[in-house]
Amino acid sequence: MPRLTRNSSGYAIRAGKNLLLMDCGMGTLHQFLRCGLDYFDIDAVMISHTHPDHVAELIALLFALNYTPGRMRTRVLPILGPPQFKNFLESLYIPFPWIRPKPFFAVVREAPFRPITLESVVVESVPVQHGDTPAIGYRIKEGEKVLAYSGDSGDCPALVELGKDADVLVLDCSVPSSRGELPVHLNTLQAGRTAEKARCKTLVLTHMYAVCDDTDIAGEARREFTSGRILKAEDGMKITV
Repeated sequence: MPRLTRNSSGYAIRAGKNLLLMDCGMGTLHQFLRCGLDYFDIDAVMISHTHPDHVAELIALLFALNYTPGRMRTRVLPILGPPQFKNFLESLYIPFPWIRPKPFFAVVREAPFRPITLESVVVESVPVQHGDTPAIGYRIKEGEKVLAYSGDSGDCPALVELGKDADVLVLDCSVPSSRGELPVHLNTLQAGRTAEKARCKTLVLTHMYAVCDDTDIAGEARREFTSGRILKAEDGMKITV
């Protein structure tokens, strides 16, 4: 939800020579620029699901790639998404015809898809549990390094598969344990338990609602995840894998 201290979901990943954008919620482009990144350098966009806090600024990104004065993208832009994503994107072109890629071509792939290779980087998708909304997590490999991202998901075995032995597992952690268990998100204890089962090296807690502000969410997750490092995601945070 809107907050002064946190923007919605958006993650930039440098992997090999590639710059990947994982989700594109409100505020993503401004944060992209604040981090010294250029949206024309994006090699692929990966969307976990189509809720506004994960996809709203895709409209602004496509518009900017079409109409930034003095600049023109000509190379193909892969856009990956969950099941039914192609129909979702086509539906955006109706009220916003200006965002349909013009000087460049967008290749849209929706899950399930085979692992996709971008030079030295391999991207895989895993279906996760987010109510009636088609949703996927991403597993990104470069050499021996693995980063996994849950998107939004309730507690499910797929999250353990997604994060198995990952160097970094970026995991939904929407509420403290005092709020109980939600069907479509994880609380702190569930996030920690998932990381422990997955045997990841670093757990990054993200997607925190405001109710987390007055709670030591890393401390709560630590009760279940004892074998690795825990980080609480902050806007602009940089993590080296």
